[in-house]
Amino acid sequence: MQIKLLKRVAGLFLAAALALGCTAYAAPSSSSGSSSSAVTGSARPSTQNGATRWTGSSSPLANRNYYIDSTVKISRGTTVTFPAGSTLELREGANLQVYVGSALVIRGAVTVQPKAQMTVSGTLTLAAGSSLLNNGNVSTTKSSTLRISSAFTTTNAATAVLGGEVLVYNSGIYKSSGRTTLSQTSDVKITGSWQTLDMGQLFAKGKLLVTLSGKIVQSGNLCLYSRLVNSGTVTLNYGSKYLKSQSATLALTKSGRVVDNRNSPPEAVIRPEHPPIGDNVKLKGIDVSSWQDIIDWKRVKNAGIDFAILRSSFYVKKDKTFEYNIVEAQKAGVMVGVYHYCYATTMLEAREEARYFLSVIEPYDLDFPVILDFEDPSQEDLGKSRLTAIAKAFLDEIKNAGYYPMLYANKHWLTTLLDMNRLSEYDLWLAEWRTSPTYSGNFGIWQYSSEGRVSGIRGDVDLNICYRDYCKIISDGGYKR
Repeated sequence: MQIKLLKRVAGLFLAAALALGCTAYAAPSSSSGSSSSAVTGSARPSTQNGATRWTGSSSPLANRNYYIDSTVKISRGTTVTFPAGSTLELREGANLQVYVGSALVIRGAVTVQPKAQMTVSGTLTLAAGSSLLNNGNVSTTKSSTLRISSAFTTTNAATAVLGGEVLVYNSGIYKSSGRTTLSQTSDVKITGSWQTLDMGQLFAKGKLLVTLSGKIVQSGNLCLYSRLVNSGTVTLNYGSKYLKSQSATLALTKSGRVVDNRNSPPEAVIRPEHPPIGDNVKLKGIDVSSWQDIIDWKRVKNAGIDFAILRSSFYVKKDKTFEYNIVEAQKAGVMVGVYHYCYATTMLEAREEARYFLSVIEPYDLDFPVILDFEDPSQEDLGKSRLTAIAKAFLDEIKNAGYYPMLYANKHWLTTLLDMNRLSEYDLWLAEWRTSPTYSGNFGIWQYSSEGRVSGIRGDVDLNICYRDYCKIISDGGYKR
């Protein structure tokens, strides 16, 4: 979480420089062969929250963060590559258009936010190791080719309308909890995996082929209006719905099979009661949010992770991956806590954010504390007294709701910006990235790295050590779980 703080601070410095009349530096085109000369967008690049506004006037660089907040067009004859390590965020109001005869190659990570759109009439390639997270709208037209060799995820409330050629390779996976439409012009070949999660909807109106190694897994709704030829495996899970028009067919080759579990409820998942840990607690943990995309929680558990602290919300918005993360983590036997990233600048706003936080987590059982993440640079100039009052107002709301509250902050905030004497009743999650902590106060959890690697998670993840048996503390104290 601290890395976001540093990025924002860097963004503020650059914004100040621009305000003084400094000219932003535009990186020259790389020699990789990618061309941007035919890409059009707004004229002047800028930096915000550690990311550079990409207008198409320069070639993206590796290990850089970019964003789009207006219309950017990739014109005919142009190939644009976002290298490994780079990120691209399509923010609200963004519209990225890939024209016929052009190509967009993703080797990093792309996120389409709500009220943002990507429209592809050329070629879109998701190379191995990349990711595309769709929280808004992605559409491909009849002239397009979509090549998926990694993870393409459409979240709930998001839509994807796919036409043209769609190729899901062996290493590729399309996963959706939103609405996906395969238009009448679509020609889809699945050699990898296609998954529709609970509440997801798949409307198949074009050609659909599942090859020998391919699989479709439906936990949501499948509405078939055309011909599906299956040489692999189609699984209909319990609770899913399969509807087809009179003219639709599901054809099986010799190797094809359909596993119909719609009327066979899965075995009940019994959430384990974690045994007492004892006095010498030292549990391994992570904290995650939508930045980590879709997580394979079974692999995380098998990697030796005991607990995970999940971002449920920020400001008054829900984290897009929270519901998936809390359900799947608990299924895998990982103990869970939750945190809210706070932007409040007044006590009133703090209470409002806390109440929203509580509304998001209310349906779920918890093993670990309910945590205020307090670190945003926009709050640093409010003064110690006001910042402390904001934190206390938020934590009091959590306590009054019956939960075990906790404060997350880094050493600088704890020693300089907050009056910890006024917050001494609350447990602490310390962020200090080093081999051993130097903070002199008491804390129950220590976040010691932001660059961890854990099986089942793509990219870096925060690593933590827990020194207290919170399951016992919460149970013995009569707090809500």
